[in-house]
Amino acid sequence: MTYLGRPIHQGVATSSALAVLVSIPGALGYVYAGWPVAVHYPDVLALQSPFAIGYVSLIGAVLVTPDQPAHCTARGEAAHAMSKKALERAYGSYLFIVGARFCDQFVVADPAQF
Repeated sequence: MTYLGRPIHQGVATSSALAVLVSIPGALGYVYAGWPVAVHYPDVLALQSPFAIGYVSLIGAVLVTPDQPAHCTARGEAAHAMSKKALERAYGSYLFIVGARFCDQFVVADPAQF
């Protein structure tokens, strides 16, 4: 978005909004992927049934979901309180760390996983 002349604050806000739209199909994918595993492995079914749907933990969802609006507000206020340069550095550092972790896991991963 900064390439199109939008301020970094709008870019971060748009990124946050899109994260919500990406997380919903992601969670549904984990539910869909986890159901067949429970059929083939009865031990997994015994662990999943009361507290999970597929690979999605209902306990985790109940504990994390109510806290998200407060965190979103705090993150938004923190982003708007930062200068443009500080926000660019913070966001760039975050993206670098995420990318480095991805590359590290890809390089160090066991080829048998793929």
